[in-house]
Amino acid sequence: MAAGRVRFYLDTEEFNFYVDVAPDTASRWVAHTLTHLALLGYEPIPLDECEAELLDDGWVRRYLVPIEPVEDADIAPEIIVPEIVAPRVGA
Repeated sequence: MAAGRVRFYLDTEEFNFYVDVAPDTASRWVAHTLTHLALLGYEPIPLDECEAELLDDGWVRRYLVPIEPVEDADIAPEIIVPEIVAPRVGA
């Protein structure tokens, strides 16, 4: 059984940033991903400004915003689409 998956998408050209979380993903993997995204310069939009979105495949999407303006960032990659897969855990 997998502990879950988290994927994120960062497209500075289209100003489209979000993180998707698979069903039953352990919260520590979400926290790890959000910490990594903060180091890259992104944070989730507060839920009172933009609610989480339930996707057709059961994943949950949260939109992100740059911590500082993209044009002011030292390194602003055009598109990043990684996926973090938690290690399998015993049943």
